Amino acid sequence: MATPEDEQVLDELATLLATNGLGDFVFGPLLTPDPTFFPDAWRGDLASAEAMLRRLLAYARLGSLPFVLWRFDDPRWLEGEHERETTHHDAAAFFDGANEFGTYLFGVRADQWDDPMSLAGVLAHETAHAWRFRRDITSSHEATEERLTDLTSVFLGFGVLAAAVAYRHAPELQRRGYLPLHVVAFALGVQLVVRGDEAEWALIDDALGADARAIVRDVRRQWAPRRAELLSRLGLPAETTWKRPAPPTLPKPWSPRVASGRDVVFRVAEAPWWPVATVAAIVSGAVAMANQSWWPLLGLGLTPVAVLLRKDVCSGCRAPLASSASRCAGCGGEVKGRVRRRAEHTAAERAFLEAAEDTRAAEARDVVKDLLSRARDDDSK
Repeated sequence: MATPEDEQVLDELATLLATNGLGDFVFGPLLTPDPTFFPDAWRGDLASAEAMLRRLLAYARLGSLPFVLWRFDDPRWLEGEHERETTHHDAAAFFDGANEFGTYLFGVRADQWDDPMSLAGVLAHETAHAWRFRRDITSSHEATEERLTDLTSVFLGFGVLAAAVAYRHAPELQRRGYLPLHVVAFALGVQLVVRGDEAEWALIDDALGADARAIVRDVRRQWAPRRAELLSRLGLPAETTWKRPAPPTLPKPWSPRVASGRDVVFRVAEAPWWPVATVAAIVSGAVAMANQSWWPLLGLGLTPVAVLLRKDVCSGCRAPLASSASRCAGCGGEVKGRVRRRAEHTAAERAFLEAAEDTRAAEARDVVKDLLSRARDDDSK
C-alpha cells in the first residue's frame, strides 16, 4: 500500500516523465561512484572538480553548454565581478544560473575535494539544478525546488549518488528542503522497477549503502509484481512504443596534463546582427533589380558595416575581449590566439596543449642531452 508520501513522489515523477520524456529515465546510465562512470584523474583540486562537473553535465546532455566552476572563496566571485549576488554561502556547492553571455555559473567549497565520490553526489545535485534551469521548469519556492531537484537527480540517473549524499548529510539537507534518504531510495527503486533489468538490480544493490539498499529492495518486493500498474500510474505508454535515445556524448578522460591548459581561450570575431545585415543586403539587391531603382542598393552597405563593427569575444564564455586583454574577465581564461568560430574552441585548445606538451618534452630532451654531454666530457678528462 503506497503512503501519501509515496504517492506524491509518483505524481512528481509522472510530471517529469510527461514533460521531458522517458528516454533517460528508462534507458540512460545509472551512475555509481566508481571509475566506470568517473574515469577522470583526481588530484583534489578545482581542476579535478571541474572535470567531474563537465562529465556530469555531459551525462545530463548539457555537455555543449559553456560553464564556469568557481572555488567558493575566489575573489573574482566574491568581489561581484559577474554582478551577481549568491545566497548559497553555507552550501557545499551551488548553481547560480547563467550570466549575460549564456555561461552557466557553479561554485564549490574546497573542503569538498577530500572525498571525490561524495563530491560527485553534490555536483550531481547542482547538475540537476542546471538541467531544470535549462528547461525552464524551476520553482520559485526554494524548498520545493530543492525537493524537485533531488527527484530530478534520480530521473537523470544520479539516484545512487543522491542516496549517498542524503545519508551522509541528512539533518543539514532536510533543514534546507532536500529529500530524506527513504524518499530518494524509494524513487530509485521505482526507476529500477520501471527499467526491469535484472543485471542492473544487482549492480545498484552492490553500490548502495545498507539503509538505502533495504528500502530499494522493499520497493522491489512491493512493486515488481505490479509493474504494469506502476507504468500506468506514471503515465507511461505501452513498452512497445519506447524508443532508446542515442547515448550522451561524453568527454575523454581528463588528466592533469590536459588540466595545465584548462584556462586557455581564444578570440572570436562576432557581430550579433551580422545575419540580419546579410539578409537585408540580399533583399535590397533583389528589390533594386525588380524596381530598376538605385535607392534599395543602400542596403548593400549594411554588410561591410557589419564587418567593421565586429567585436572580439571569448571562445569559452562569449564575454567581450578588449584588444589589449590577455585574460578573459568572464571566465578567467588566458587568451592564447584567435579562432574563426566558437565551435573550434575545443580543437584549438587541444592543439595548443599538445604543442605546449611537445615543447616541454623537447626542452626536457635538450636538458638530458646536455647533462649526458657534460658527463662524457668529465669522464674523458
